Amino acid sequence: MGIEKTHGRNYDLYRLLAAIDAGQVVLPEFQRNFKWDTTAVRQLLATCLTGWPVGSLLLLPGTTDVFFRVRSIEGAPPASDEFQIVVLDGQQRLTSLYQALFGRGDFRYAVKFEDLRPGQTIEELEDALEAVPAARWVKRYSDEAAQYNAGRVPVTALRSAADFFAWRDRALPDGSAAERERLTNLYISMLSGLDRYEVPAVVIDDTVHPEAIARIFERVNRLGQPLGTFDLMVAKSYKEGFNLRDEWEAAEIEFPLVKSFLRGDGLPVLGVIALHVRDSVRQQDVLALTGAAVRDYWGRAVSALNDAINFAMQHLSVVQSDWLPYRSQLTILGCLAMNGSLAVNAPAVKSWFWTSVFRARYDVASNTRSVEDYARLLAGEPVFSGETLLDAETMFAVNRRQYGALHRGLLCLFASDRPLGIITGADLRREASNGEELDAISLVDSAVRIADQPGALLTLGMVLDTKAALRPVEKVQPGLIQDNSLESQVAPVSSHVWDERAVEDRLELVRQRLAELSALAVRVGASDSL
Repeated sequence: MGIEKTHGRNYDLYRLLAAIDAGQVVLPEFQRNFKWDTTAVRQLLATCLTGWPVGSLLLLPGTTDVFFRVRSIEGAPPASDEFQIVVLDGQQRLTSLYQALFGRGDFRYAVKFEDLRPGQTIEELEDALEAVPAARWVKRYSDEAAQYNAGRVPVTALRSAADFFAWRDRALPDGSAAERERLTNLYISMLSGLDRYEVPAVVIDDTVHPEAIARIFERVNRLGQPLGTFDLMVAKSYKEGFNLRDEWEAAEIEFPLVKSFLRGDGLPVLGVIALHVRDSVRQQDVLALTGAAVRDYWGRAVSALNDAINFAMQHLSVVQSDWLPYRSQLTILGCLAMNGSLAVNAPAVKSWFWTSVFRARYDVASNTRSVEDYARLLAGEPVFSGETLLDAETMFAVNRRQYGALHRGLLCLFASDRPLGIITGADLRREASNGEELDAISLVDSAVRIADQPGALLTLGMVLDTKAALRPVEKVQPGLIQDNSLESQVAPVSSHVWDERAVEDRLELVRQRLAELSALAVRVGASDSL
């Protein structure tokens, strides 16, 4: 295929999203489902508001004779019979931006405008962004005045200057001229990045043969490996006798657990070094590491991360890599191990781990909080005091996609007391240490709704076993449940039918177990904050 078969074009973001809302921009049916969590969406929004690029799209002009079926982007109206564009690559980004800017999907996004400061970093802007469950947004911020009084401007009001000023006028119908001017200046200086934002795209000529289009899609998804921080540090730290990439490959062989948990990404090792040397885990401070520092501390940092992973598996029930609630927790554990303070301060570390998960400690300001928490733990001091509140509304909404850190933390908690497989009855901690992957399956019937959520999706209704045991099982019938397995997984044993009452009982057991693990008071209730 010659180069004349493709061309580049910039698309106005708002017009592109409006076309999605009209069913004119669609996906091939073979595309995977939308998977991004709220953290990734907030990162994307911060990138756009800053005016930074988000990467290019791969598009195909829509025709009525495409060789595959199409579907709408998640949350959008059905695909039009006369669709104009098919998105081959860029679905996650476009879906995220569409749902955030048009108020679709499970969450509503807002900027806490009182948290904005001139000259702030993109990470600080990201921390000022928040994701609010849609039902909660309607309940608490039903109109512009309520949003303004809470110090929040919805991202839907940032699609264009006209949208923002219309929101401002409705939020302050009788407001002072000074306050209107303050909001105007805030928009111009910090919130206008989405207005006229352009997204580059590679457009494939619609005369390209269908087989070639399929191969292009395959290769874009297989070869898209942009240069990252680790690659830059390979060059920066290079010296005769030391090649960081070779060192990383050797570390993966020497420490299989590190390879398993980091999944080919050596950047967390550099994060441990940055925390130790520069008291920071920000990307800019990782990049600021000297080549000498990387060479001097690399071996110690890798070994320390291996110790940290062992500690997390044995003492924190993080039995496999995809159960780690926050990546920043592993960095802190690794740096504590490198300084000989992990096992020594184990009680404080355990309390910090569990409490940080269920207080959503690293959902915002994760870099700053990581440094603060590491300093306290290094000194053997407790990070938290007082009572941990489990917001019932939130806990009844946790699933794999929503509140990902809480979902993973709950899986760890379910495995915290010698768990037995729900079907196999096997010791799951031993199975995991022998290389078996664990998974979760719901005991709640797919027709049951709990707190307006599909009950079968809720993590509180899930139980554990090996993937091999769960793979052929569509639904766990009562006769399949092994003796003592429910109790071992912090689940009620008296429930023959898993409904809302059973899930409420599970939450109470979680509260009790969390209090034991964290050595702090824990209460279930309603939160006044988001």
